[in-house]
Amino acid sequence: MPVIVASTVWEVLWVILIVIPITICWIAAIMDLLVRRRDLKWWAVALWLIFVLILPVFGMLIYFIARPTLPGEQAAMEAATRQAQAQQTASYASALKDLSDLHERGVITTEEFNTRRADLTHAAA
Repeated sequence: MPVIVASTVWEVLWVILIVIPITICWIAAIMDLLVRRRDLKWWAVALWLIFVLILPVFGMLIYFIARPTLPGEQAAMEAATRQAQAQQTASYASALKDLSDLHERGVITTEEFNTRRADLTHAAA
């Protein structure tokens, strides 16, 4: 039985950094088509499979770029965006309140307050 032995370090790096990740992504594209994509018609799945199998690297890349998101994924992305915006607004309001408290207690001058408020407003925009 022939044993495959890598002759150089570069061949090992090529396999580890290029071949294995591309193969994993290729298998993920096929599994995504066969298992996860219930919204596509059978003929669309067949066309994508033929494309991904005939042109593995380009087919996989085009599939991952062109495929539409699932409705559940879209809702999850919108919810995450709303949550991030709410947290950012709350953190801005909290920082502005802290800055106002410092100004009211006389810890910072009016000039410092206006400068820091402008910086906060500029950073939030």
